[in-house]
Amino acid sequence: MVVEQYQPTPEDVEQFLRRQIQNLEEIFQINRIRSAEHRLLGLLAWIGKRFGQVSTRGCRLSLKEMNLTHKALADLCGLTRVTVTKMLNRYKVEGLLQQISKEDLFIPSTALAAE
Repeated sequence: MVVEQYQPTPEDVEQFLRRQIQNLEEIFQINRIRSAEHRLLGLLAWIGKRFGQVSTRGCRLSLKEMNLTHKALADLCGLTRVTVTKMLNRYKVEGLLQQISKEDLFIPSTALAAE
């Protein structure tokens, strides 16, 4: 294995910082959503679009791979862990989320459009 040092250009740094600012703005926008149900779904959709496997049918995300517990999601949304767990179960019943495996979720395009 060969390790090389990478020195980003000022343009690279600026582009990176702009992306970070945009991400923060989007997270702040999600946290301004009044309805807790819509806020959590918005957060899941945001995470899925950026870090999940996106297709025309929706996006797949692995909470385990991202080390996202129900408690971590709750902290990000300003909710309790119990509330997040109940909402995730309700989303599954309503078809807004599909359980692919124990750790993997699928958010259909219809749910993504609603966020």
